[in-house]
Amino acid sequence: EDLLDHDINQVVDRLAATYPWFTGLDDVRQAVFISLGFQLGLTGLAKFHNTLAAAALGDWNACAAYLLHSKIATQPPARIQRLANARISGKSADLGF
Repeated sequence: EDLLDHDINQVVDRLAATYPWFTGLDDVRQAVFISLGFQLGLTGLAKFHNTLAAAALGDWNACAAYLLHSKIATQPPARIQRLANARISGKSADLGF
């Protein structure tokens, strides 16, 4: 558990340092980016230019649409759909936990 907490804190710190708008997000939307940071790595996440630009503007519908139309949406699609829904709604129930 300590190792997981350490890894989560590292991703959070790097997201906050890279994307100044990240710290202003609600907990659910932060969780989405943390999840993507783990899944893709922060280098991989950085390639999602449109998704990140929409997030910086707080345009959650566009942010979700860009994510759903990316290659990652096929791996696994149900999980990506949950992440997209959580981006739009800001509700933790949409994350599936």
